[in-house]
Amino acid sequence: MSVSLEKNLDQLKEIINQLKPDELVEVKALLDEKTLKKDQRKRESEILKELLLNGPVLSKEELNKVSKARDLINKWRAE
Repeated sequence: MSVSLEKNLDQLKEIINQLKPDELVEVKALLDEKTLKKDQRKRESEILKELLLNGPVLSKEELNKVSKARDLINKWRAE
């Protein structure tokens, strides 16, 4: 598979070398667009990861209050 990929890349390089300047501009714009989208997705992923790791957390006291409230709601529903 690696050999096939290298062969395809060599062919692509040959094609690029034969392009006219205006065609090269189009290819560059396409590559820049693909790279920008990939970088943007990576950055969004980093932001989400940072938010999840550094976001607010409940203390044990708050968790106990939530648990008690759930219990009361469940008892109320069972009536």
